[in-house]
Amino acid sequence: MSRRRPLLALLAAIVTIPLAGLVAVAPAQADTPVLISKNRPATASSVEDSGFEAAKAFDGSSTTRWASIEGVDNQWVQVDLGAGATVDRVVLKWEAAYASQYTVQVSTDGSTWTTLKNETAGNGGTDEHTSLNGTGRYLRVNGTTRGTVYGYSLYEVEAYGTPGDGGGPTEPTEGAWPGSSSISTADASGTFGSDMSGLAFSADGTVLWAVNNGGGKLHRLTKQGSNWAPSSGWSGGRTLRFPNGSGTVDAEGVALVGSDIFVASERNAASKSTSRPSILKYATTGSGTLTATREWNLKNDLPTVDANDGLESIAWIPDADLTAAGFVDQNTGAAYNPASYANHGTGLFFVGLEATGDIYAYALNQGSSSFTRIATFTSGFSTVMELEYDPSTKKLWSVCDDTCDGEATTLKVTSGAFAVTGRFDRPSGMPNLNNEGFALAPQCVGGSRVAVWADDGETDGHALRVGSLTCS
Repeated sequence: MSRRRPLLALLAAIVTIPLAGLVAVAPAQADTPVLISKNRPATASSVEDSGFEAAKAFDGSSTTRWASIEGVDNQWVQVDLGAGATVDRVVLKWEAAYASQYTVQVSTDGSTWTTLKNETAGNGGTDEHTSLNGTGRYLRVNGTTRGTVYGYSLYEVEAYGTPGDGGGPTEPTEGAWPGSSSISTADASGTFGSDMSGLAFSADGTVLWAVNNGGGKLHRLTKQGSNWAPSSGWSGGRTLRFPNGSGTVDAEGVALVGSDIFVASERNAASKSTSRPSILKYATTGSGTLTATREWNLKNDLPTVDANDGLESIAWIPDADLTAAGFVDQNTGAAYNPASYANHGTGLFFVGLEATGDIYAYALNQGSSSFTRIATFTSGFSTVMELEYDPSTKKLWSVCDDTCDGEATTLKVTSGAFAVTGRFDRPSGMPNLNNEGFALAPQCVGGSRVAVWADDGETDGHALRVGSLTCS
């Protein structure tokens, strides 16, 4: 393998020339190498666990890393450098789980690859490969033989050269809230009490669904004057139960798919110390108590976290939008194929884990309690309180509470994976509240759409606040 030339060797190569009678000439300066891979969209053949996603190998940090599943060879991580990028140098910084044999490759289309370096004697540490002379949009490090019994793990993959079209180092858009700075309360004082959490609009925007994590309630709200209030017959909401009719659902997030409600729950509030991160399905008909018709308990598929740090949010994205965007299934490393997941419906569910800020995409078998994780990626925060998908812009919104000063990020599928494309402050008229719910009205009126937040603390007697978002 090639490595950086030792400094002493460089000094030894300097030839001392007498200065008498000579005109001093400044030495030629080599072009400064340009790092073109930092924060670019990244994907991988597999991910060992939450916190080890592909993007961690391109974030410029020496403490985060990508890690593949353990004990399996032929695993890869790749980055989108922009069309027509040139690569002349690649630096790999391995964690203890290194590759003894691997290739560094480039591709113009992500399917046909040209090998720039074939390493057959890797021993971990830092590898530097120079004079590569590669051209392509994608760069891939493909591990073929593990150096340990574990998987493959890279702290950083640094590609140097010339960025392609739309390439080069990119940072998410940052700035003020992209809408009105004005915020007003949207409920009568004392209507809902504390613990209001997830929100979701109906497809026509006439109904706002909300969940309360304290009493395990589902609320159906309609517009009454300037406020959102309980629909007729829904005063106090509906109590949610687990499939056997028992327990108190710690309802944190809500999503509406057709006429069915899906709720993200952290635990059974009747046993608060026991983690039970689940997605629960409910019919919206009936009165009094609603019993889940299906539960998908994700505990064994998620990192072990405190019982009150589990699933905090949920959103649903149609298969048609995911396939059109080229969303990659991390189980296969290929484009997501809905036909591979029988009886999962017409879309995937995305849930946010409060403890880590990571987002998980699942195909839920609607005929059983089985499920398959399709992808894992970061929300851009160390914790996440709400997820909201906007089909008009194909963006997934991630919202944080007062822990992050009420900031929000937008994520979009780029080169197969959801990546953070924007990071925004809360509206300037919004106090720094413990907002755990966020929803966007589907209709755009006069260039903006209604945005609603739910305050878990019911500050000043109000659980709901309303503002707007520019329609773009």
